[in-house]
Amino acid sequence: MNRHQFWGFLPSPGTPPQAGELIRVEDAAQVHYWQRVRRLSPGQTGGLILGQAPSLEGWHARFKTIENGSACFELLTPLPQPAHRPSITLALALLKQPAWEATLDTATALGVTQIQPVISAHCVAQWPAAGADQEKKLSRWQAIIQAAAVQSERWQTPALLAPLTLQQLVVNPTALGQTFSGQAFSGQAFMVALERSAGAIPLLNALQSPKKAYTLLIGPEGGWSSAERALFSHPPWQPVTLGETILTAPLASLYALSILNAAG
Repeated sequence: MNRHQFWGFLPSPGTPPQAGELIRVEDAAQVHYWQRVRRLSPGQTGGLILGQAPSLEGWHARFKTIENGSACFELLTPLPQPAHRPSITLALALLKQPAWEATLDTATALGVTQIQPVISAHCVAQWPAAGADQEKKLSRWQAIIQAAAVQSERWQTPALLAPLTLQQLVVNPTALGQTFSGQAFSGQAFMVALERSAGAIPLLNALQSPKKAYTLLIGPEGGWSSAERALFSHPPWQPVTLGETILTAPLASLYALSILNAAG
């Protein structure tokens, strides 16, 4: 499959899009990106994803021009819908830079549906206490995810959830937006990477029965504390191992998400 000369996410035009329709974009950041970063030339073709999930439409489009701060594209033909895949949530303990941002980029390219930052006992990176600092971090992370979604030509940008403590997440997985009824999680799997744990099963073994949604929890570089490891003995969490060697958190994420993609 050839790479498109541009890719972008746009709001729905309001009426069903038609071939030959002209779409105008006035968002300053988008226009700046196409004009100064991508340096689009009239006649170049690419892909535009219109609307918001679950009502997304993809179109081959031709770049026409940028005038008075507005970019103009012509819709050509609909893009084929991507294959349906299970939902994947990556719950990742906070990491120091640049490992954290690199992992956001990689996870987005590997198709995660949402990313849940997790605050755990051995996290070296700290989550700021002030609201303004929190918003600044989340905004930067969202921009990285958005750029990675464009780079990898995804149809949908992964959702970035507000950080939770490990206790909040493990005790109440409904924080992830998953359906919860007592201890029954129909069609879902909640897995936590535990290195060299007697109760852990190989990740591939945990994927023998296909699910409609997977949550994968990966700890910080310092690993889980003894108290945190005790939390994983309760359903619905299944400890899994990623092999005999000790992997860094970014590498563990890459490894596990690649297996999930292949299995899905």
